[in-house]
Amino acid sequence: MRRAKADVLGPAKLKWVIVAIVAALALTAIVVQAASALTHPITHGSSSWSPTETDRCPDFEPGDDTDRCSLVAFEPGGRVDLGFSLRNAGSVPITVREIESFGADSEIMLARLDPYLTPEGEMYGLEGLRPFEAFNLNPDEEATLQLSGNMRSCEETLGHWAPGTGVVVDHVNVTAQWGLITRTVEIPLKSSLQISAPTAADC
Repeated sequence: MRRAKADVLGPAKLKWVIVAIVAALALTAIVVQAASALTHPITHGSSSWSPTETDRCPDFEPGDDTDRCSLVAFEPGGRVDLGFSLRNAGSVPITVREIESFGADSEIMLARLDPYLTPEGEMYGLEGLRPFEAFNLNPDEEATLQLSGNMRSCEETLGHWAPGTGVVVDHVNVTAQWGLITRTVEIPLKSSLQISAPTAADC
């Protein structure tokens, strides 16, 4: 009786098996990257903050009970602060590369607000803000940030805005990277504000 010959992988067959496994892993990684691209992992976090307690913004319609908008009177050179948090809602670590300044692209904008990291050891604050720099967020991790700056002068703004109008700060543009993907997404803010247009009386 003849024994069945054992099917042993030779060097050539083993090489192709390894190649197939590597290709399958690479394809899996590509599929994961593509799936991640469909849903940006950055969302608004669990906290927001505004030191301004004023009238509610006209025509403001909150999406839920945590949304609010404060109406701020124009004051030349007046300080403006707005705090928010970002959360990594994805399953892989991400790097927040950039947060766009508000009002930097126009000198007639009522205020310029730049992004800052909150004071070390504090959630929000008016002192000790740290200039923004790229940072990492693990899955489900949050970070608190602020938009801070000053209203522009009367010379820059008066006459460019109709009475009763103003500018609303209600979102931030965040650029984040995860894996090989880098995207910029608009994140609605839970705490927003509206700066009223200046009048002759304000100046």
